[in-house]
Amino acid sequence: WQIRAREVLMPLIPEDFVTADGATRVTALTTDRQLRAHGSRMRNCLRSAFASSLARQRRIGSMFIVGLYDAHSDKALSTAEIRAVSAYDGTADRLVIRQHTATANRPPSPRCVAALREFLCHCDTDAVRAHLRAQWRALRRIDVREDGESVNSPTALRNTLGERVYEGLLSSV
Repeated sequence: WQIRAREVLMPLIPEDFVTADGATRVTALTTDRQLRAHGSRMRNCLRSAFASSLARQRRIGSMFIVGLYDAHSDKALSTAEIRAVSAYDGTADRLVIRQHTATANRPPSPRCVAALREFLCHCDTDAVRAHLRAQWRALRRIDVREDGESVNSPTALRNTLGERVYEGLLSSV
């Protein structure tokens, strides 16, 4: 219900990811508290961000925010915005880095660039793709509109087509 109310962002991953060398952890930032805490640590625009405002600005399920942290000290290292871009050839959606910055919007370190690259490879695994498909199916079931209101698709279709056409369409399926 929090996604439906646009109070949280959809998580890109079901649980934190740790790089193969064990040095860097990637965490999905989905709540106001997570975004603001990470933004304060990184001295970037997220420190005054609300998940609800980000959710209203962009379509839920197509924009994700992740934080990269030192796995041992928990020091915040960088922030990345990742977008799901539709693949028109019928293959799975591609994940594209929209922006990736370190403290105070500086360029990320080579370590963070490598960790984010490894993370994106992880996002192409069957487990993460299954998680995303399940999340996207759930979003379609609640049919979240851009203004945050839910829509009953059959009712909207019936109202648009008219009762007779709608019933005819149903009987032909």
